[in-house]
Amino acid sequence: MNFLQRLAARIFFGSHSVFESANRSPRRAEVPGSGPRDTSLDLTPGVRSELVRRSRYLVKNSGFLQEIVGSMAMYSIGDGIMPQPASKDAAWNKQALDYFNRWARHAEITGRFNLVTCQYLACMALEVDGEMFILKTEEDGVPKIQLIETHRIGSTEEDTTECTIH
Repeated sequence: MNFLQRLAARIFFGSHSVFESANRSPRRAEVPGSGPRDTSLDLTPGVRSELVRRSRYLVKNSGFLQEIVGSMAMYSIGDGIMPQPASKDAAWNKQALDYFNRWARHAEITGRFNLVTCQYLACMALEVDGEMFILKTEEDGVPKIQLIETHRIGSTEEDTTECTIH
């Protein structure tokens, strides 16, 4: 831009920035929405629900997106995130790893999924829905995890301090 163009841009379209995308231009439409603000003002429960609905629809109806989401989860999780005990006591390390492996086979509270599958499902939910909730719980004194999908979490408009599981 030469000097006259920059001056005209300042006069007619506001200040001139070195970031071309920040400059107003008659060649570009205005970006809808207000200036930056707190996300909670933009992402209302209704908007959040609609974004999840549309995202799930796209993944369900596009083989290309299904492949991307599945590959992201597969390459992120692989064989699963597993601990490696590293104390100086080799016997304790083996015992701890054996206990963990037994627990990991039935880590999820319904008994349907092992820990690796839970990790895979959580990774896919992060890609599609943007979040997944994992509740640490127990059953008969044995630690378990419960996977809670995003559509099952919500709050009322009046009280946003406490979430409820639907």
